[in-house]
Amino acid sequence: MEDLYIQELQPQVSIEELLLEENKKELLVNFIKEHKHAKHLIKLGLPVSNTLLLHGHTGCGKTFTARILASELKKRLLIVNLSNIVSSKLGDTAKNI
Repeated sequence: MEDLYIQELQPQVSIEELLLEENKKELLVNFIKEHKHAKHLIKLGLPVSNTLLLHGHTGCGKTFTARILASELKKRLLIVNLSNIVSSKLGDTAKNI
């Protein structure tokens, strides 16, 4: 498994460091708040979103945004090299995941 990921991080960055349109930044802040208060929301019977899709061209800030989310939520971050996961051999991709 060691060769499947590039790095494992405990990021220490703040959302204040992210340059983003205000409405998009607000969505991220709300996502973070939702996860910080997940136990309380679940107790109230409210759903907690557990997925976030970051997409865009190379260099647009997807990984940096993921670092910020991991830092704010006090989670570790695994940065995976997709070319080491996906295989043309039947069954190898599922095994690698």
